[in-house]
Amino acid sequence: MQVAFAIDERLSSEHEQDFASANGVKKLRILENIKDSEFKTLAEDILGREFVAQAPLVEVENIKEKVTSVRDTIETTRQSLEQTQTDHEKRELEQQLQAANQEIEQLQAQLNAVPIRWLEVYEHRHLLEQALRDSQERLLIISPWIRANATNKWLIQQLEKLLKRGVKVFIGHGLGEDDNQKTRDKKAENAIEKLNQQYDNFCLKRLGDTHAKILISDSKFAIVTSFNWLSFKGDPNRTFRDERGTLVSDSHKIQELFDKETQRF
Repeated sequence: MQVAFAIDERLSSEHEQDFASANGVKKLRILENIKDSEFKTLAEDILGREFVAQAPLVEVENIKEKVTSVRDTIETTRQSLEQTQTDHEKRELEQQLQAANQEIEQLQAQLNAVPIRWLEVYEHRHLLEQALRDSQERLLIISPWIRANATNKWLIQQLEKLLKRGVKVFIGHGLGEDDNQKTRDKKAENAIEKLNQQYDNFCLKRLGDTHAKILISDSKFAIVTSFNWLSFKGDPNRTFRDERGTLVSDSHKIQELFDKETQRF
């Protein structure tokens, strides 16, 4: 783990070196605090402490670091490819690029094989979009708020495509019995409600208690998180929000969670 310091909006290598020399990460128990933070507690409440305890933290982080390194290599190779002047260099760079892309696929396959892993905030929207494109039998989304910045035209269109294919869709929303009318996005809610009225395989319900935000796509994956699926996009260009989650690829645990959540509908 590396800790950096921004002083007056500029990174300070002196502070970083002093903190590292003083073994600050260990003294402040930073890693332990991250592991025991709210998103892990939430996962334990929903998935069970024993199941969450088997999360291979070190293994997953090592794979993620490799993915980051290979992506950096891909970007550098692409830049070199744009500037190269000879056919020989171009062929070599294209081969390097192909090999790097294959390595990314292999690393992603390793991540997908892990039964449980943590998600960073910016991974969520990609996985939601994947679920909206690729779900074949069922899709479940539980999120307190429905707002147009996340529940945009593309999302509504993808939902309708799923419904037309016969995919069963469950969406649970609402926080408390008397949601503040001023904070609700009625236009976005109405767009969802319209689909609910048109398709028998769509179940929309105001649950009133959506502390845990959940996404389930077929038996491929389930996610328990603090990320608001239908009101927040996790745009990396916007102010950072610490909305982390837990991805589960164990089919038995996915089915168990799906059965539990659909009972609420």
